[in-house]
Amino acid sequence: MNIRSLVILGVFATACGAQKTALVSDRESVRIFSQIVTKNLPSSVRPFSSDPLESEQWHFRNFGQTSSKGIRGLPGADIRLDDLAHFPNDSQPDVVIAIIDSGIELSHVDFDFARIMSNPGESGHDETGNDKSRNGKDDDLNGMVDDHGGWNFADNTADTTDTLGHGTHVAGLLLARSHNALGIFAPWKGLKVLPLQIFSSKRPAPSAETIAAAIRYAVDRGAHVISASFGTPSYSEAMRSAVEYALKRDVIFVSAVGNFRKNQETEPSFPAGFNLENQISVGATERRDLAAHFSNFGSSVDLFAPGEEILSLGLNNTYVVRSGTSQAAPLVAAAAATARLLYPHAPAPEIKRIVLDSADEILGLTGFSRTARRLNVANILRRESGLRQKIFNFEKWSSQPVQIETEHPYRANLREEKFVSPPEGSLFMRLEFNQFITQSTDTLEIIDQNNRVVALFSGSLGSFWTPVFPAQRLRLRFTTDHFVSDFGWKISQIQYTD
Repeated sequence: MNIRSLVILGVFATACGAQKTALVSDRESVRIFSQIVTKNLPSSVRPFSSDPLESEQWHFRNFGQTSSKGIRGLPGADIRLDDLAHFPNDSQPDVVIAIIDSGIELSHVDFDFARIMSNPGESGHDETGNDKSRNGKDDDLNGMVDDHGGWNFADNTADTTDTLGHGTHVAGLLLARSHNALGIFAPWKGLKVLPLQIFSSKRPAPSAETIAAAIRYAVDRGAHVISASFGTPSYSEAMRSAVEYALKRDVIFVSAVGNFRKNQETEPSFPAGFNLENQISVGATERRDLAAHFSNFGSSVDLFAPGEEILSLGLNNTYVVRSGTSQAAPLVAAAAATARLLYPHAPAPEIKRIVLDSADEILGLTGFSRTARRLNVANILRRESGLRQKIFNFEKWSSQPVQIETEHPYRANLREEKFVSPPEGSLFMRLEFNQFITQSTDTLEIIDQNNRVVALFSGSLGSFWTPVFPAQRLRLRFTTDHFVSDFGWKISQIQYTD
């Protein structure tokens, strides 16, 4: 069965946006641009590496970098790479991550080619003295000729060269060459990547059987973690069976949940929607520790990680910015691989538990996932649990009816603000929306008295309670674009405690 609706998560229009940083291939031009960017690095932030675009990689270390839309990041709203000294050293056996995507541009000047996993069965020389990696023979008798590095399941060839750019961007978050005074860096140690291609320019819509074959190949080639930045709304028994095969072989499967602001419970994206024991389903945050406006959500989403305006490698020796859960998933895959380095005998479900336990519960993610947690790599390295929010007994809270709402439907090109205050003497408060339906690009921000955006809502969320806030006057800022509008939203009551 062909999946015609399958999409590469992260390259649809509303999530990806423009390629903010596109550099020419000349190395000297790269260095000149890098030096300009580095001037914006605060003096109090000490670089991890000599790579001059490191300061633009807010997902690794957020010190308040400003987005292309002028939004200032929240310092610390990143994957918490506070100290690289705790990383395992490279002397340990490698953990292999299979990236199932559109291939990789291995010729990129800032790509660490040494971290590509080689196939021992297609390495060395054959009986006639020819190099097995390109002798035109299936030396290891696995049905693939010269699959020394990986395999292109889209075009049935050993050539996994990326022509779409998506796979290169995803892989760059793991395999950018570090400490080379050029471009970006990737902090991971002890990892190797197996590139497997299921998308190509000629065949952008793979069948379920093609995807399943790539998953099974990854498992058979010894992958410990699979990173899957793709999805489809169509359920496939072949794909599920392949993920179950990975579970039986103790392989961790990290899945992006999608970029259409849909609830995974009612409109699941697969393979993330299989929800098997070895799977970690990943949503995307933006630079203020809020759920990105495009990210899918729901109680079956395990974890969030940075995914909006992420700088990584592009085609033709460029560096580009992309957005999507596609960018969040490989960060979690690398974290899971790091946990496997630290706990080499732990089975896949236990590695999943370690990754989730180490993550921090974030106020702005409340209601968007099962855990409301964002990835914390530092806690994995230090073997510590993440931060947890206070637990309240809402049955003992008081409530007060209110009527705060938009027009129905709301207008385009709108920027309006409303305010809500709790009863005097309250300590904590939360708001109940009895209806919330907007386009994903039309957003409601809840802003506290310190002018910090503490919650961000968009999409078809239905009825829900906000996170708990310290009792204060909150500002509600609703912003819409010039495209189609929708119903809007209604707040029906405040719940509070003294």
